[in-house]
Amino acid sequence: MLHRRFSGRKLLNLAALAVLAAAIWLAIDGLGWREARVVDRMVAARDFAGAAARLKHRRDLSSASGARAVRRFGIAVLRQGLHEADEFERCFAATGLAGYGDWSGMPAIEAALASNKPMLQRAAIDGLAEVHDARALDLLRTTYRRGRPGVRVMVAQALANSHDHRALPILLEATRSADPQVRLWSVRGLGGAGDTRVLGYLHGLQGDEPDAQVNTALARSVLRLGDRSLGNISILETALYMNDPAMASDAALALGDARDQIALNQLHAVVDNREIDLRVRLAAAVALTRYGDRDGMRLVGFVAAEPYERDYLTPLFNDLDVSVGRSVLIAAMSSEDVVLRLAAIEAIGRLGGRAESSILTQALRHSSGSFMVAQIAWSLGRIGAPGAIPPLLDLAASPDATVRDTAADALARIATARLHSRFF
Repeated sequence: MLHRRFSGRKLLNLAALAVLAAAIWLAIDGLGWREARVVDRMVAARDFAGAAARLKHRRDLSSASGARAVRRFGIAVLRQGLHEADEFERCFAATGLAGYGDWSGMPAIEAALASNKPMLQRAAIDGLAEVHDARALDLLRTTYRRGRPGVRVMVAQALANSHDHRALPILLEATRSADPQVRLWSVRGLGGAGDTRVLGYLHGLQGDEPDAQVNTALARSVLRLGDRSLGNISILETALYMNDPAMASDAALALGDARDQIALNQLHAVVDNREIDLRVRLAAAVALTRYGDRDGMRLVGFVAAEPYERDYLTPLFNDLDVSVGRSVLIAAMSSEDVVLRLAAIEAIGRLGGRAESSILTQALRHSSGSFMVAQIAWSLGRIGAPGAIPPLLDLAASPDATVRDTAADALARIATARLHSRFF
């Protein structure tokens, strides 16, 4: 083995260099700490514009220290959101902070969960489902067990949409509910969590489930977990022609996951059959995109332009394959229908990548209204592209609390992702 030889003088020189490097690092770190304290004080004084401008001009936002500063700023702004007069804003800030391990907003969360306003309860439940930690899940479990039937549906739906495998115990408990809507969402959640260990349990439920729509959801969940047996596909193909449009639409969307040639032919037939309910045809058109098939996009585009029928379309956006349906989503972002625009922006946030982040950033120039701008900020945060940080800093300086708090959460989310090296 070859050994390197160092003289005593060389060793002393190396030690001196190490001490010098450490001193320089401490000096830089000290400057960064003092700068962070200045920004903290500006946020505490509610000078959001000044704090955001200071970050933009005094920090290299592409560096790790810049990401830490952005994260700290976003969390500091959210803490100010706890003092807003609007209870929905306080709830948003509180659940947002919980996602970063800060439970200082617990009173706002508890007040929202105990509220007699269903929309406020839903806001708290949806926010907690996105936290993905044990404390949030304990709160949701308690809320589920103590809640009225409507609240239990909210919890099951929120957990199903979270795709968090740690929620499996609550979802498994919910499959035993007497309420078919609770069972429906719990079964969907078990399929979406991606844990194949529940396959045997779902197979057992298939033999005993009395509700036809829940049975359709069971077939889809089993399919999503890898069981593409002909029996499950046959259940879905039968449900596709049921008189219940909701169940038939669910079956159409499920067949988008089947990766089966016969299922593909069935979806084409449904899209082309004008005697079938439009909701089912649209679901089949969206399901086709999961095969990379654009044949249903003409129908989707037509309905998006129809003021009396487009309400059928908005719930389906999140099931599109974005590579096929991008043009439809972008067109919907320019619609005069506010609900359609919001749904398209949300879907882009859930499904898109860096290219879609640039589209959203450009859309900010032509958007007005706090909810529209806040939805764009939310979607930019979900995509997580670093290039969204400068425009989000501008939004975090907004005098409108809805825009400001949503942008702050998006900034903290993106910075956290960068610190975990997701974009390096």
